[in-house]
Amino acid sequence: MSLSEHAVANGEVAEIATFFLTSKGGDTGAATSLLREVLSILDPSDVAQPRKKQRSEPSFAAGSEQYRETSLEVLDLSYFANTEADTKPGTVVMLVPNQQHLLGAIIGKSGANMNYVQQHSGSRVQLEKKSGQTSATSEITITGTIRNNNVACSLLFDKVSQYLRSKDQAADPFATSLKLIVPSQAVRLLIGKAGSIINELQATSQAHIQFQNESETAPGSFGRTVTIKADDHTAVQKAEYLISLRMAADEKYDPSWAQNLRKNQSFGTQNSPQNTYSQSQSAMPPIPSSVMPSYAQNMSYEQLMTQQLQQQQQELQQAMMQLQQQQQATGQSSTGMGAYGYAPPPSAYAPPSSGYAPPSSGYAPPSSGYAPPP
Repeated sequence: MSLSEHAVANGEVAEIATFFLTSKGGDTGAATSLLREVLSILDPSDVAQPRKKQRSEPSFAAGSEQYRETSLEVLDLSYFANTEADTKPGTVVMLVPNQQHLLGAIIGKSGANMNYVQQHSGSRVQLEKKSGQTSATSEITITGTIRNNNVACSLLFDKVSQYLRSKDQAADPFATSLKLIVPSQAVRLLIGKAGSIINELQATSQAHIQFQNESETAPGSFGRTVTIKADDHTAVQKAEYLISLRMAADEKYDPSWAQNLRKNQSFGTQNSPQNTYSQSQSAMPPIPSSVMPSYAQNMSYEQLMTQQLQQQQQELQQAMMQLQQQQQATGQSSTGMGAYGYAPPPSAYAPPSSGYAPPSSGYAPPSSGYAPPP
């Protein structure tokens, strides 16, 4: 067998490889060695230097599903309503397994995958990496509009599912289920009376939706877990979209609920159903605006009470000083006035520790022998 110029000129690799293999009697190792010798003559520098192994996705176990890259093109987003509601701001908190290799795949080399998700969705994505195995899950917080958040969540869900399936972990719940955290107060809104709302959401999305029982909520958590499961990933994505739309339609919904609750937790604030949606509510009883002076309309309850107490203290100090001045002017001291049967009314007031003390005049009434009439 001869190697034709036509095969070399047109890059017919199969014919070239067959020529080398045949020339060595079918010995693959010998044919490979011959080919390397040819390459060393054509480009010595290319063969002399050992080739670095290109970093790629990890190799997968035999029998596992083939891995594919996550991209916007693989998503079916035809369920969007394309209404003004899609542009409302919101927050999605997604749970993923707290596995180092999986979190690395979500981030990507030098943050490539995370940047891809943010650029193609328009939402901000933050991954909370937890050291060690103290927690079984990590949180991904997505902030943006309802539509953009759904695109980001769908891309991340596809990434997690693809990774687990390629690792022969198709039985892992996260491979087929999307787990989210929603505000505790939103659960009743999403379930509805006698389950009317959740039944509607499931029928529309064709996905199974299950909320965590309140008794199962872990201490310190700032919401309830909702699990969305379906064989079709598009149904899972649609269910998340419908849930976000339903929450954003509530006038009490706080688009930054997760960030605000995390801040409160960092300051030791306890969670309660009253402050799950909005953090603008005060723990102190409000003062009616009808009795509040105009300058204090924008003051907090604590500031207003402090100012009123300071004013009362100042007024009482001024009254005491005026009384002392009157005593000095009339030539009578507090002791003399007590002798006349006068005593200041009892008061629970204690002057502030400002260092002030009434001046001691040292005056004593003359011993004229005078005594007041009985």
